[in-house]
Parts: sequence; structure tokens; C-alpha cells
Amino acid sequence: MSDLKLSENTFDLTPKSLEQAMQYSELIAGSNIVPKDFKNKPGDILIAIQMGNELGLKPLQSLQNIAVINGRPTMWGDSVIALVRGSSKCEWIKETFDSQNMTATCVAKRVGGDPETRTFSMDDATQAGLANKQGPWKQYPKRMLQLRARAFAVRDVFADVISGLAIREEVQDYQNKPIHRGPVERVVDPGVSATDNLLNRLVPPERTPTEPATPAPLPDDADDLCRAAHAIGDAQTTAELKTIANPLCQKLTGKEQDIARQMYVDKKTNLTRQE
Repeated sequence: MSDLKLSENTFDLTPKSLEQAMQYSELIAGSNIVPKDFKNKPGDILIAIQMGNELGLKPLQSLQNIAVINGRPTMWGDSVIALVRGSSKCEWIKETFDSQNMTATCVAKRVGGDPETRTFSMDDATQAGLANKQGPWKQYPKRMLQLRARAFAVRDVFADVISGLAIREEVQDYQNKPIHRGPVERVVDPGVSATDNLLNRLVPPERTPTEPATPAPLPDDADDLCRAAHAIGDAQTTAELKTIANPLCQKLTGKEQDIARQMYVDKKTNLTRQE
């Protein structure tokens, strides 16, 4: 962690490069200050930090407000509306709820624009197969309806403010749907955002327990440090770490090997605790 610099005026561990972000992610992945969804997941932490950076958030703010679901960065509904209301592009947002018709309404107005209204009712939830879902939809239906109306309004009216970010409460409703497990082509495209490129480079695809422990596919032009970091983050046991990641680390030289070896040691420590 010697490469991470502190500013002269404030205590700030914000990474200034990809290498520093990778070190930072590995360091805090095993700590108790990160939400459980990020525990021992340095790849997800790296994505959240990058996404938060694009939104103007500090690293720890990003980890508290961003959740990575199926490799996609999302933001909690309360955090999204706070981010939008703090933007100079937002004039106001108003939310109401009609208990008689069980309909949530969100009206959003950009500066210089007309108010736009989005609604989500219990009839909409029933049609979407949400009304009878166990969990929040059964326990707090009014709240879930409110969050859906809010998600539609914010994403439609302030897509630029949230950089097209999805709403966590909305995306989590898709988790129980079938997931395609076939090969996925992951290509680094210079025309997309830095977050999407990081997703393509560093997030391993999900694998079923019956799949062999082999390195996740990477683009042909991925650099050696990226391959090593990818393998370290994907390792589920110390045996996998030794068999797959260690040879990749040995191929590196100089500073890159030092970075990879530190990531390797930290991951091994975390896996050993779990085993």
C-alpha cells in the first residue's frame, strides 16, 4: 500500500490509478467495514469504486451506496434520490402514494424542463409477477411500489446525473429469473464507459458448482497483471489460488509482480480463514 498517497490537507486514500485501486480493493475486501456483499470480493469493490468515481463519490461512499448484482453496478433507491436532489440539474422531485388505489407516483422536474410523472401500482406489480413474492414485496408493498415509481422517474429524467445506473431494489427482483450460463464474449470497447470496460476486464462470469476450476475467460489482449488479478479474485479455495493464480503471478516482473504478490497474499489469508 506504499503507493497510496495522502493529501496534504485531508486524510484521503482515494486511488489515483488502476494499480492503486486494485491494491485498495484487495486491502479492504477482507475488512469488516465493507458491506457483506463486498466481503472478499475485490473485483466487485473495484467496480463500485470506479462507478462511484464517475458519480463524484469517494471510495467508501461508493461501497456504502453501490451494490454489484450479477456483475452490474446498482445504487440503493434512497442514495439515488439524494444524488439527484444534490445535482444542479434537478429543480425538484415529489413523491406521493394513493393508499386507496395502491399506486405510487413520482414527479420529477429538471431545471428548465417540464415536470414528468411516473407511477407504479399494485396492478403493475401483479402483472410483473412481483405482488406475491416473498420478502419486501410481502412485508412492505407500499415502499416497494414507491421505489419502482422513483426508479422510473429518476432513470428517465436524470439518466445523465446517475450515468445510466440501475436501481438496486429493481434489479434484485430479476435475480430469481433464469440466468444464461453459456460462454460470454467479454470485449474491451474504447467507446464505452470506464466502468463497462472494467466489468469486461475484471469481473469473472458466474460459474456453477459443477464447472471445473479454470480461469475465467479474458480478452486476448488482456495484460498479464490483469490476468493475474482476475485469477486471484476468482479463486474460491487456497488450492485454486495456488494452482491457477500463482503461475500467473510468477510470470510478472518488477513492480507488477510486487502488486500481484501482495494481492495473492491477502487473498490467501482471507481464504485460509474461511477454510
